[in-house]
Amino acid sequence: MKGIITTQEIRLAHPGQCACATDLYYTRFANRLYDRLRTFVGKDVPDKNFAHVLARKLTCYFEDIVADMGVWHSFSDLCMKLYGYPVPMYHADEEYYPDEPSLDAVRYLVWDVANELFPDRIFETDRLLQEMGLEAYYQLSDAFEQAPINEDAKKVMDDMLHYAAGGFNELRNVLDWVLAGCYITSGTWLNKLLAEKAREINSVSFFDGMSPSMKQYFAVTNIKFYDRVGPLALKSYEWLRSLAQTVGHQELATLLEQVKVLKMDTYKYTPDDGESLTLESTHGQTIKVSRKELNLDPEVVKQHNGCVAGFVFYKDEWRLNGLVVPLQQSDEDFEEAKRSQADIPLPGTEIMTAKMLLEQTGNRRILYFKDVDEMKTYLQEKLNYPGSIFKGSPLANMELPCMFIDTVDETNPQFFAQNLEQYIKDPDNPYYDAKKAKEDAVNILWNADSATSNMVNYLIDHEMLPDAEQHYAFSQHSTHQQRLADMNFYMRYNRRSQY
Repeated sequence: MKGIITTQEIRLAHPGQCACATDLYYTRFANRLYDRLRTFVGKDVPDKNFAHVLARKLTCYFEDIVADMGVWHSFSDLCMKLYGYPVPMYHADEEYYPDEPSLDAVRYLVWDVANELFPDRIFETDRLLQEMGLEAYYQLSDAFEQAPINEDAKKVMDDMLHYAAGGFNELRNVLDWVLAGCYITSGTWLNKLLAEKAREINSVSFFDGMSPSMKQYFAVTNIKFYDRVGPLALKSYEWLRSLAQTVGHQELATLLEQVKVLKMDTYKYTPDDGESLTLESTHGQTIKVSRKELNLDPEVVKQHNGCVAGFVFYKDEWRLNGLVVPLQQSDEDFEEAKRSQADIPLPGTEIMTAKMLLEQTGNRRILYFKDVDEMKTYLQEKLNYPGSIFKGSPLANMELPCMFIDTVDETNPQFFAQNLEQYIKDPDNPYYDAKKAKEDAVNILWNADSATSNMVNYLIDHEMLPDAEQHYAFSQHSTHQQRLADMNFYMRYNRRSQY
């Protein structure tokens, strides 16, 4: 049968891809659901693969809530914590229980698959996918009482969470499931992110000569701890922490709460005969790492006085995450590496803080300018910027520029944006254009290149994007506060690693 959903596809979402006694039931259920859903595929959703992917994901959700495995429940808990609502984008359920079929949950999953498979489209929450969501909900509700509990997968899930608490390598293995197996967080985005990482790695001479498999290993280990993933744009270990809390694995949840991450950096050390090395990074952090953890030959350690590496703090010790490259560097080399860090001020220089900027702007968080010349005059006269700052800078070519003062980002409290003024409804903004805002203001939410997430959250919190809120991407049956929450979710969902 063309398009049939296989048992192996159902197992992909199981922890460890385990085979279970209930696999045949859920495989048959998935295919019955697929047969119903593909009758809806037409001009609005022409890709028949949509019904296939959707039936599989809804079956994973169904299997999860029947067995009370906690995956959907933990996602719902996170949504409640962030927004005060258990399901994003949909708020119609009069009664909601995370471990029973929910119309809001089903409609969200339909929306999720549609957005994943057709990322260049914006789907209307009230119309386009409503009938498909209703049909799927009826199918799940009718089967819920008789569906078998997958005790096998539930036990493997429990074992997996115990295993993750055992050590750092065990945790990294479990995070593979979060990235590639869990039906809430896995998806085509991972391949796209890996492709982006590959391009970044290939553009840096440091990685020249490294085998493709080592480059991929480096990329994956970085994604596990450094990148925001899934629809809520959280780190993969934060997703796992929520799951652990939901199902009562408090030991693991506490361990994950204490995780600290240091991205790849240059370190120096003084070789000695101790069991640990004290490493100082170019960002000023000093950590102790066991020689055994670095996995370097003792002679290699003696012949060098530094390394390039990234580390994760887990279970009360710093662990190497990914690769370590030994270095021999002079003190001047190390100081030069320090000076090259964009987030560290050069000696004798002063970085303007948000507080200092607000004192100069009369506490205005956003300043709007007619053109670059007006912005340049303001920056020079009010903030004492040197004229040379515009030479060769993107600032010199901005159209309709505005400046946002970021009170959250301590490293870079200023953000300059262009062509956003027409979408921002602010009494201080004379350049707001209601017609253009109605058409395009929603783009601010997903386009990470146009504005930082901190800036967009400020605009949402201060209700300066009313046209984006009224866009058909957000249900007009929802309340004003629900739509504001959904705007932040929509931004997280689309930006992910750029949130």
